[in-house]
Amino acid sequence: MASVELAGQAAVVLFLSSGCPKCRGTVPVLQQILPAIRSAGIGHYSQRRTRAL
Repeated sequence: MASVELAGQAAVVLFLSSGCPKCRGTVPVLQQILPAIRSAGIGHYSQRRTRAL
């Protein structure tokens, strides 16, 4: 889903860093609640970035 497709609807935006252990630990919880988020009609936008080394 593109960010422009979220216009006019409820959405959740999360900022997670792959370099952050606490952020990585949050992923399983988010995966568990994602079906409920979708069922509630809440949009989500996911963008994966790779850190330059």
